[in-house]
Amino acid sequence: MQRRVATTVLALVGARPGEELRALAASLGQGANVRAVLPDTDLPPIDRALAAWGEAVRAHIPYVVHDADPLAD
Repeated sequence: MQRRVATTVLALVGARPGEELRALAASLGQGANVRAVLPDTDLPPIDRALAAWGEAVRAHIPYVVHDADPLAD
């Protein structure tokens, strides 16, 4: 059985997505309806994307933003 995900997942990509995502994470307050996910930067791109997806599946908030571009390679 496949689990349904009710969270909108946004991938932040570009020249410096990690820096921008860390700034977003720092600006989010307690109880925000957005979670910034920062997967381990030492992982290969696809593994980072899978880690971000795993966080999104477990999230119970409207939005998850990450910088793990599955197409980076």
